Amino acid sequence: MSETPSTRAELEHRVRAAVRVIAEEPALEHTAFLPAPTPRRWTRRLAPVAVAAAVIAAVAFVPGLRGGDGAAGPGTPDGAPVLPQEFGAMSLLTASLSDAPLHQPGIAVLRQRVIGSFFGLTQVVVVGADGRTYRRVDLAEERGATEADGEWSPAEALLSPDGRHAAVGDNRGGATEIPVLDLVTGQRRDYPLPAPMAYELKAWSPDGRRLALAREDTAERVGDRFQSSDGYPLAVLDLDTGMVTTLPDVVFDPLGSTVQFSATGSLGVPTVQDRNSSAPTSWLTVVDASGAITSTMRIPEGSLFGGWTPDGDPVLFTGTGAPVAAHVVRLTDGGDVRPPVPIPGERAWLLGWRSPTVLLARVEDVGIATVDLSSGSVDVLSTFDSGLLTHSTGASTAARLIAAASVEPVSPARGPWPAWAIATLAVLALAVGALAVRRIFRLRSR
Repeated sequence: MSETPSTRAELEHRVRAAVRVIAEEPALEHTAFLPAPTPRRWTRRLAPVAVAAAVIAAVAFVPGLRGGDGAAGPGTPDGAPVLPQEFGAMSLLTASLSDAPLHQPGIAVLRQRVIGSFFGLTQVVVVGADGRTYRRVDLAEERGATEADGEWSPAEALLSPDGRHAAVGDNRGGATEIPVLDLVTGQRRDYPLPAPMAYELKAWSPDGRRLALAREDTAERVGDRFQSSDGYPLAVLDLDTGMVTTLPDVVFDPLGSTVQFSATGSLGVPTVQDRNSSAPTSWLTVVDASGAITSTMRIPEGSLFGGWTPDGDPVLFTGTGAPVAAHVVRLTDGGDVRPPVPIPGERAWLLGWRSPTVLLARVEDVGIATVDLSSGSVDVLSTFDSGLLTHSTGASTAARLIAAASVEPVSPARGPWPAWAIATLAVLALAVGALAVRRIFRLRSR
């Protein structure tokens, strides 16, 4: 057929119409071949979020309701004492004595802190005689003071030999009483002081009826009053009468570190003679129950008084570096009773006695160890878990309990969580739950 102008125009019209139809055809998306998500499928996807919220809520509230944290429960107060193979690290979730009394004697007090913290992240923790029950001694933390380096340091909590009582110090000044906590009943008794003062607890007598303390009379509540190397007057609190008696002519040497009662009740006090001379000397001054000085002994240079043997001989810790050595000497002339026994550490503190010849010591950066003065053997019984960024060390022990304690690998039971922790996790749980519900409703409305 021959092409004419009319047929050409008709053909162009048809082509343009076909192109217009194709251009206006809606595009097919590849997702059209996939089933659209249904609200039920999204519900299944969000189910793990809801479960997580429920778990958070359970973790937050259940410990507070049942009074524990998942560890084995505390033992009975009259059970055999247990020394944990490793003391637990610092935890902000440890309950306080005010919120959850210990209801048993304490075997040890720990001082725990965040390394390099200037923000008060320090704790005083008492560990029960069962070796597993941990409680913060919140009263000791409240009565703390700022040290010379600007860091906050809590007051001491000093355990009685039977572990039933804990006396709490106050280094700030202005204190008007010495509080003593009964860890079994949860009761507190305050012993009035004759004048406002700062005081630092030093030792319990073996019968638990007297407390030795360094004192400084001051009504001003400032930083730690026991930061200098000067001597301090020493006093004794009689818990039967409530009387606080300052020992005449006895100035405690803080560099001597330890004040200890002997088994007979005599008090050994490190003192300094000729303090103002170019060569001051360190002495052990022995004071009887009446406050009279009964004897003195020169402490050799490089040695520190550590305490007494069951027979009443002084124990010195000698040496200025590792290893330190335990050395038993005669009070009369400082001569050897037993040769020194090396201990693998730079410093040691006498805690008690397993037998007349086996002492218990806290060794710096090591833990609690036995030292056999006859054989020279040293065995580590318990260590301190310091955690990733925290430091933990022993501060006080119950001498009678650790002398008879068995060593077991027990886990800490820290009691009901503090209110702030429960409230924080509750808010988080509610926030997660609210986000999950909001997401579900938004998807259903599409």
